Amino acid sequence: MKIFKRLLLVLVLLLSLVLVGCKKDDTPDDNTDDPNINDDNNQDNNNNNNQDDENKGYTLDSVKASVANIFEQYSTADHGHFKLTVTNGDDIAQSELIFNYYDGQDGVESLATIITNANGTMSCYITEEEAYINRYDKSKTIVSVTDDEGYEIIENYSFVKYAEYPAAVLCPSFLNACEITSQEENKVSLSLIMIQYDISEEEESEILSNVYYGILEKDEVTVDITFEAQAVKTIKITLKGEATSVISLEFVSVSENEIAIEFPDFSEYTK
Repeated sequence: MKIFKRLLLVLVLLLSLVLVGCKKDDTPDDNTDDPNINDDNNQDNNNNNNQDDENKGYTLDSVKASVANIFEQYSTADHGHFKLTVTNGDDIAQSELIFNYYDGQDGVESLATIITNANGTMSCYITEEEAYINRYDKSKTIVSVTDDEGYEIIENYSFVKYAEYPAAVLCPSFLNACEITSQEENKVSLSLIMIQYDISEEEESEILSNVYYGILEKDEVTVDITFEAQAVKTIKITLKGEATSVISLEFVSVSENEIAIEFPDFSEYTK
């Protein structure tokens, strides 16, 4: 459905500004010619970091597992509620996705997706095979959702698509190159060690490559993660460069049962 393309385009463009760098064709500096330089020292540093972390509540391994688990859980869930906020300088986009799929993600039972930015608010609600669309210009329309379109929504405009850029940032290679800088009950903070960040072992993808080169252009990257009942609740990625950019994810809820959606008054919507 075109409405979802418009909704996600806002986030994609802003995430691109935050993360996507240009691949450099110039010759690397002497100290970066060989990605394997300092591998022994890097491995020693990682081992020391992990040994220190073992005496605390969180380790890099446990953080990696928790992040992977929450993304997998929401990617495969039939019912979920998720929020994503992206800021880049003065630009900000806030999005919210509530989804209820039929068992095994076999079609859309009900859904709400809302994006707010400088242009205003755009939203789409789906219930009883009808999509209620509120555009930036305040026009409100109703569009029938066929079974094929329902599958298309799940495949192309679901949590996986909303979170694909943050997921690319938080890939195993990124987290392997982080160190734990602080932690307390239900919270851990990480900082990226740039020289150790290497995605050569990851499965190739255009998004991951763009994210990688974009991160290398930053001065500092940090990640703050909070937990609730031992599961990841929020993730805040801060990228410092010429301007500070922030990507914030909130995993509101995931369930085996339908999640209630507060639908607006549809009386002003027309076909």
